[in-house]
Amino acid sequence: MEWYWALTILLGLATLLMMTGLPVALVFLSVNIAGGLLFLGGPAGLGLMVRNGVQSLQN
Repeated sequence: MEWYWALTILLGLATLLMMTGLPVALVFLSVNIAGGLLFLGGPAGLGLMVRNGVQSLQN
């Protein structure tokens, strides 16, 4: 997938979620989860995101 399609999808999703009135923190969390599923290989990508988050908090 080209970078401009990825940018369009993720920014479009963020804009759509913000227009629904969802708090910004939850919008960013949702877009990160969608990006992890889309670009990091599905559920394995989500596991990678969780492990990296935990490791960041431990440091």
